[in-house]
Amino acid sequence: MKNYKYLLLFLVLTSFSIVAQNKTNSPKSLIVNVLIDVNKNIYIEEMLTQKDQIGPNIKKLISTKPANKYEGVTYRIFADGSLQHGTIMDVNTLLLKGYQPIQTKTEKYLLDLKANNLDGPDWVDQLNKLDLKASRIN
Repeated sequence: MKNYKYLLLFLVLTSFSIVAQNKTNSPKSLIVNVLIDVNKNIYIEEMLTQKDQIGPNIKKLISTKPANKYEGVTYRIFADGSLQHGTIMDVNTLLLKGYQPIQTKTEKYLLDLKANNLDGPDWVDQLNKLDLKASRIN
């Protein structure tokens, strides 16, 4: 009977260690940054994109990434605070039509693009310097 307790304890500890290893080694979500400026220009990462080209450009962008490195996609949509929410939702719908794996997440942010210096070609670098928690709308 005593051996069974030790065996059971060993199995429980082993299973906890396996679960902990799987959580630390699991792939992260691929983050795709999208910017909508005050003139409703849409940038996927650094690339200016027409509304009807969002789907093909997303497929092209994601197909260049290694499949085993990422688990799911997070679309981070950054929009000028003066835009209507419907504009942001339209872009979100087009992103999801372009590529929607099982694990998809969308984060939407309203920002003052000029004040945060996000209206230039290095907007992704500037974006990484911001505290985005206060400007998130979903």
